[in-house]
Formats: sequence, structure tokens, C-alpha cells
Amino acid sequence: MHRLHLDRVRRRLFRIVFRPRDYVERVEDVEWILGGKKPENPSNDLIDAERNVLRWLRENGRYLAPQGSGDLLLAGAGLMRNWVAVQAVIATALLSLFLLLQLPRVLAPHTRPLLAATVEAHNVAFVRSLPFSQYIWWSPWTGIPLLLLAVAFAIGWSYWIVTERPHPARGLLWVVAISLEAGLLYAGRSPLATLSAALGTGPWQLVIFALLFAVTIRYPADGAPAAIGVSLLVLHVPDVGIIERSIAWVLLVVGSLSAIIGTATWASTARRRPSGDEDPGQFQSQLARNVLTRYLRGWLVAAGIVALIVTIDSIGQTMYAVAVAGHLKAWFTGMAAVFGFVSAYGRKLVVLFGGKAQGTRPPLSLTVVATVVGLLIVAVLAIGFDLLSHAAAWRFCSAAAPETIVDPYDARSTLPTCPATPERQSAHVYWLWLGGASLLTFAFGRYFDFLNYSSHQALYSARLIRAYLGATNASRWRRGSWVPVVEPIADDDIEVHRYWPTPADPAAAEAYDRAAPLHLVNVTINETFSGESQVQQQDRKGIGMALGPAGVSAGVRHHVVYGPDAPPAAAGDTGTMLQRLGLQSPSRLHTRRVAAIYPKHTAGGPAFRMFEYPVPQSRRAAGVQAALPPADAEIPEEFPGEPLSLGRWVAISGAAFSTGLGFRTSLGLSLLAGLANVRLGYWWDSGVPTRRRPLKMTISRTVADRLSRVLVGLFPVHTYLYYELTAHFPGSSRRHWYLSDGGHFENMGAYELIRRRLPLIIVLDAEGDEDYTFEGLANLTRKARLDFGVEIEFLDTVDDTLPAAFGPLESLRPVATRELDPRRATSHAAVARVRYPDPDGFEGRLVYIKPGITGDEPIDLREYARHHPTFPQQTTADQFFDEAQWESYRKLGEHIGLQVFERTGDNWWLERWKYRPY
Repeated sequence: MHRLHLDRVRRRLFRIVFRPRDYVERVEDVEWILGGKKPENPSNDLIDAERNVLRWLRENGRYLAPQGSGDLLLAGAGLMRNWVAVQAVIATALLSLFLLLQLPRVLAPHTRPLLAATVEAHNVAFVRSLPFSQYIWWSPWTGIPLLLLAVAFAIGWSYWIVTERPHPARGLLWVVAISLEAGLLYAGRSPLATLSAALGTGPWQLVIFALLFAVTIRYPADGAPAAIGVSLLVLHVPDVGIIERSIAWVLLVVGSLSAIIGTATWASTARRRPSGDEDPGQFQSQLARNVLTRYLRGWLVAAGIVALIVTIDSIGQTMYAVAVAGHLKAWFTGMAAVFGFVSAYGRKLVVLFGGKAQGTRPPLSLTVVATVVGLLIVAVLAIGFDLLSHAAAWRFCSAAAPETIVDPYDARSTLPTCPATPERQSAHVYWLWLGGASLLTFAFGRYFDFLNYSSHQALYSARLIRAYLGATNASRWRRGSWVPVVEPIADDDIEVHRYWPTPADPAAAEAYDRAAPLHLVNVTINETFSGESQVQQQDRKGIGMALGPAGVSAGVRHHVVYGPDAPPAAAGDTGTMLQRLGLQSPSRLHTRRVAAIYPKHTAGGPAFRMFEYPVPQSRRAAGVQAALPPADAEIPEEFPGEPLSLGRWVAISGAAFSTGLGFRTSLGLSLLAGLANVRLGYWWDSGVPTRRRPLKMTISRTVADRLSRVLVGLFPVHTYLYYELTAHFPGSSRRHWYLSDGGHFENMGAYELIRRRLPLIIVLDAEGDEDYTFEGLANLTRKARLDFGVEIEFLDTVDDTLPAAFGPLESLRPVATRELDPRRATSHAAVARVRYPDPDGFEGRLVYIKPGITGDEPIDLREYARHHPTFPQQTTADQFFDEAQWESYRKLGEHIGLQVFERTGDNWWLERWKYRPY
């Protein structure tokens, strides 16, 4: 950030140089701005600018709270407001869900009392048969996950019905055989009754059973119809008990479902034939089994989710019943004893299967601990709101719990208005509860900007903009007064299209031709599920995206190239009526024109593109699409991505800790960070419609995918907040992409430079590598090889003459000493050969600079390092720099820069390697 704002000083002074009212008139001053030698008598304006900028940065080293406790209280008030708002969104959603679960139980006694009483009686008998019913008042919805598991079992069974060589005649034979068996067993008054009576009741049933047994041995895939036949036979025997009948009914239903599902899946895949020489039967079998496996996964997930909700509802209503009766303490004691017993044996099992010595405790990673703590917090919140829904359903009075849970004669009322016997809430009052919670849920869920404004991104970006980009704003330190960073003023930030202009005439880009800094902003698109994009390796959990003057790049081969900027509006153009009334913005800010989108569509079919934008209706009506070549037919006139200022993009590129951490993303950390609202990422509107994404590699979109799209449309805030809490980031398969620190993909910033095949790359590694493991450098080397085929090889010796600050890579790693410096390195920089995959063997050079103490630094730096052993690799989580820390880093950077870029005669390495190919 320090380098960025100093470069912005140079760029702003460039603009001044070429304006009509120049106050930088001497060539020596311009060369000094460009990085040359400082003149003997520089202009006073430049001296004042440099002095004021450095003073501003030093005094705002604690940019989050530069003025102490007052700024901390101001920031704390905003953070508390955002945290409460996020909790309110979660609370209303949970309360609405559990109130909806209680709705049938509340309305049924008022609308259908007889039916409700019958269902309740059967449900009570079922619930009492469940395990631990003497401790837990099971939810009436407990049977639903069992039904879902039955369907999942049927799908799993149908997997074995699908064969590579189908036998339609055998299927038809089974239909006839089962129909004949049902007719013989349950003929009643049909003509088959006479035949059934003539055959008797014993021998022929044994014959049927023997035939089913023999056929199943010969053809195992016929197990489902055989199970149907056996179930029909068992149900016909009059002396069979209730358990046998229950098993027979389950087999009958599951077998019938498996046969129907297997047959339907096979029929649906029969239309897809391989285009090559592959066996059609084998291909169809593989496709059908793949579809069945995906269906099985979906039903198992649905059963797990419903079972979790049922468990929460059961615990919630149990706690409410015992709390109203005054037995909560005793119930907690009993449950604690049960969990203690289970956890004790669970620990022994973990030790036994963990490969550790007997009695030792297995190590727990931070991810596991964070996951357990996060899930416990979520469970407590969910149970609490479920308990509140039961209180609303029972009028905040005693509940009609089973006698094993609460003694009805010992129950007590919590309110004077409670009836003598438990009663449900009146219908109109409960509708008020449900309607109010649902209305708040719908209102909160539709305001998409809440996702970004409720995070810390707004505060973080505002302070960064005012502290660093604002350092070049003369209004902050002009006339001897200093405007603090907590106060917003004009001209702190700059629009992207003004910072990165794209003139119609490339020759007009004088600033870049005169060596002005060309900045690239790197961010990470978090992607942990939904492989629709299929751009990067899934274990990376993120895709790199870079913004620059020429356009936007994502992944390896996806680019948007900017076209010339639109000319300014005419002086007499006042806009539409709504714009003149102030009800509509006169134009989009930071609008960029689009010249090309890569990869190109080919004649062989459309290519997958992350930036897949539809052509606006205005261009379609004007016939522009027909005039373009086929490869450029789908190019919009303007870049539809959400416009952000330079400061906002810089803040996103520095969002180091959030719910999405790229390859470090985990469920536990995302849960804890989301619940604590430690969120710095940004949901960016890419402008890519979700409907333009290709179908998944299945016959049709799955139910889960369709459901997620419906939820995104109805409740976008809750859906995307759920993505954050559960570390399920959709990547580029949705319209909104979750962006975070570019270091979550590649922390050195050299990935985009290698993409551009530069002959000389200089990397400054200041990532807080306390142990000097070179993790970021290793990540860069790996990704460069995998994505671009580029090999980075560090050299121990270089033929060219280099300053003494250079050495082998291992010389950058400090070693312990007994002198004033606790750790001392021998070099500051190393050189690597960059071999690009070119037939002509083109090579480049990479200069790797790693800050460290070598012993020739000023005494104040060495003394600071002695008291702070991790200097200069202190954690980047430290965002509060005092004067000594700020000056130590600044002076060390200057010291290293002077040594690494030292001119050794006329043959300077920087000039030699900048343009010379190797």
C-alpha cells in the first residue's frame, strides 16, 4: 500500500506536468519524479509534497484508529451495528422456519379437530417407540427422514438393477408373474379365487417361494421383483406377526420403488448414444448408474438435513416443556451424564484408531476445533429459536408433553393467564407471529447491498482510501491543517476509468510512455463448490482475477479487453426526464467499453467463458450483432461488471481475513468468522446472468441446483450469507462472485507478470514469513508450472556482475547469532531463471527480494529487531503501527532498495535485464 500511494503521487504529478497550468517546469524535477537523481535545488512544491505525504503516512500508521480511543469507539459502534444486523437476519430466518414447522400442529385442532386427534394418537404411539423417548420429546416430524432414507435405499437398490445387457422380456415376465401371484393370493371374488381354493393354502406357496429363490440366484439383478413377490406371500399368511408384516411392507414399498426408479432411469438414458465406437449398452449402463449415484447423494443429503431439523425441534420442545415445568436443571444433569459417557468412549476410539500410543491424546488441528465450536454455536442458536417457536405455539404456558418427560400434576404455569390444561395458541395470534417473522425475513432477504454494507469491508476500504490514497490529496494537509482519516472529504479516491484511461488514440497515453507506474490489482474469486466453471483445480478453492489498464483477467485464459473510452456527453445533452428530475443517475460511473472477450467462440461450438455477457437489446435491434463476425457476436457494448473505484478494488485486494480464504477456506473458520461478522470480502456483481452458464455434466439440472437458484431469486441475502457461513462459494457459476485478498490465490503478485512473459520480474516478498519457509514463492513456482508451463529455477551463481546484496536463495534465510541482532541473513535478494515454454528458448530473470537483517543496517533498526525478533516478518494481522515500527519498516525498505539497486559502474543489472532476452 505504501508503494501504491507513492506511485500515485508520481502519477498525479504526471498529470500536472502535461496540463496547461504547469508548476513543475524544470526537466530535473520531472526526472526526479521518474525515479532519477534528486536535483540539487528541487522545486519547493515537490519538497513540500514529499514531506507532507511522508508525515501523513507516519502519523496514520494506526489508520484504523489514528486518534486513539475516540476512533476505536467510533469503529466499535459501526462494528456492533453490523454484527447486530447480521444476527437479526439469521434470527428472523430461523424463527420463521421453526414457526412454520409448528403451523400444522397449531391450526389442525382449530380446523380439523377429529383428524388432528387421530393423527396425534398415532403419532404419540410412534414417538414413544423411538429410543430415548423417556428423555427426549421427539418431534412429530421424526418419520419424514425415515421416509427419505427409505427412498434413498430404493435408489441404492436400483443401482444394482441396471445392467449392461438389459432383458426387456424378463422385465415383462416379472410383471406378469407378480400380477399372477397377486391374483392368486388376493383374488377375492375374481375367477382366480376358484383356482386358489383348488390349489390349497400350503404346497403351492412353497413352490412360489422356491421359484423366487431360484430365479434370484440365477439373476441377482432380479432381487427387487423377487422381494415384491416374497412380501406379497408373507402378507397373505394369516399367522405372521406385526414385526414380520412391517418388514414385508417395507420390502414391498422399497422393492417397488427401486424397480420403478431403475426402469425409469434406464429409459431416460436410452436416448443418449455414444458417437464413437464405444459399446452402447456399456455406455448407457455407466450413464444410468452415474445418474442414480447422484440421486442417491441428493436424497441422503436431504434426509440428513431433515434429520438435523427434526433433532433440533425435538431438543427445543423438550427443553421448553421441562423448563416450564421447572425440571430443566434435572434434565440437563441427565443429558450431561449421557454425553459424558459417550464422549469418554469416543475419545478412546479416537486414540485407538489414531495410530497413537495408548492413553495419549490425539492432536486436534485448528480447523477441527473451529468446526466443532462453530457447529456448537449454530446448534445453540437454532435450539433457542426453536424453543421460542414452541413457546409461541403453547401461549408461553405448559405443554402437553408425555408423562415420561413432564409429570402433568407437577406442571406449573408461567403466566397468570395460562389455562389449567395445556392448550395451543389461537390461530389468529399465531398467524401474527408467523406473518411478522416472515415479513421481516422477506424484507431483510431482498436487500442485497446488506451483504457488503454489513461486513467490515466498508470501514476497511474507507480507512485505507483516506489514509493511503488520501495522502496525495492536498486538501488534507494544505494550509497547515490536517483533516483526520475518520472525516471523508472530496478527492481522496479516484474512479477506475480515470485512473486507467483507454484513449481512442494509443499514442495519447503519454504517461505510460514516460515510465509512469502501471498498476495491476489482484483479487481472488472464491470457489469451493459447483464445478460449472471448471477453470482451475478444485483444491485451490479460488481463481485469480486481475484488473489493469487493458482489461480484466481471470484464471488462465479468460479475459475482457477494454475498448476506447466513451466520449464525454455533449454540453446540451440534459438526459432523460427522470435524469433531469434527479430520480435516475445520468450515467453509470466507471463505465468501460468492451473490445474483445476471450476465449473466442469457434465454429466447433461455443467455448466456456467466465465473462459470458448477453448482447443488449438496443444492439440487437440495431442489427449490430449480425454485422459482427461470429467470434465477436456476443460482445456487449459496455462492461456490465459492477463499477468500483480504485480504493474499493485496493481494499478488496487486501481483504486478508474473511469467510473466504481461497485455498485456506474451511467450514470451521468460515462459521466462526461469519457468526462473529469478521467479514472483509465483497460480493461483486459480475453482470454475468446465471442462466447463461452451461448445464452440469448430467442429463438435467439436479433438484439441489434448481432449489438454490430459486432461493437466490427469493432470498439472495440469506442464500449468500449461508454460502459464507458454510464455506460454499459458487465461484463464477453465479452472477455474484465473492472476492477477497489476491494472496488467497497467489501472494507474490507475480502470477500476472509471468502471464505477460516479461523479461525481468522483481518480487518483494513481505508476506509475514516468520520462519522463512518461502511458502508464497513455492506457491508461485507451482502455479506458474501448472498454468503456464513456466519453470522458475533459482541460480547459485550468475555470470553478470551483481551488487553484494545478491546471493543464493538460502542466504536469505537468517540464522541465530549472539550479537545485537537475534537473527542475521547474509543477503537480501536472489536471482532465478524463468524459462518460458517457447520453441526459441526464451528466458527471463526473476529478482526475489526478501526483507531481513544482515547487520549493516542503522543502529535503530538493529535495536528494534532485538526487541522484536520477528521483525521484519511480523504478522500482517497487525494493523496498528506505532512510530518506531513504521519508521523501522520504511528505513529498512530504503536500505534494502539502495543496496539491491546499487549501480555497479555503467553495466547496471537493471538496464541489462530489462529488455535482454535469455
